[in-house]
Amino acid sequence: MSIASVELPLGLTLFLFGVTYGGISWLKAFETGLPTATGTIMLSALPILMGLQLILAFIAYDISATPKNTTS
Repeated sequence: MSIASVELPLGLTLFLFGVTYGGISWLKAFETGLPTATGTIMLSALPILMGLQLILAFIAYDISATPKNTTS
């Protein structure tokens, strides 16, 4: 078990939560015409950013863990 086993599920969960929560908040603000509070925006933006960072870290780990062909 490697760190990548934690990074991908956690990254996807955070990213999807941020997108879902942000989308719902945006739709509510659009329907009511009221501006969205700064805290609500950050509650959506931070999980998106952290999720994206964890997904990128997973990709970097996965690429670095591929076997190298030493015979050329």
